[in-house]
Amino acid sequence: MLYKTIASHGGKVIVFVDGYYIDNLNLNIPDLNYLEVIYDQSILSKEVFAISSLRTFDSIKDNKLKYLLYRNKIINKIQYYAVQNVIDKDYSLYTDFVNNMASYLSSIR
Repeated sequence: MLYKTIASHGGKVIVFVDGYYIDNLNLNIPDLNYLEVIYDQSILSKEVFAISSLRTFDSIKDNKLKYLLYRNKIINKIQYYAVQNVIDKDYSLYTDFVNNMASYLSSIR
């Protein structure tokens, strides 16, 4: 498929159908559905974490409970992006935000 060909040159293709992320685009999308395809060359990898598997910690920087995301993949450069870095390859996310978003997304499906 074209999106796999584009992604083979670096970056990732992200596909949404009616606002929902899908892992695999196929031709079985019903008529009148909204399809959005985004190509982002800055994405190096995609990782999935089960909320139940995440460790938490109390951040002394902003006095919030956060999830700690340990990166399994080692990329030989420092990565700083939109989420807060704990060290150069590990990240933290506010537990309230993640849990509220998961609850909301579960309620509309």
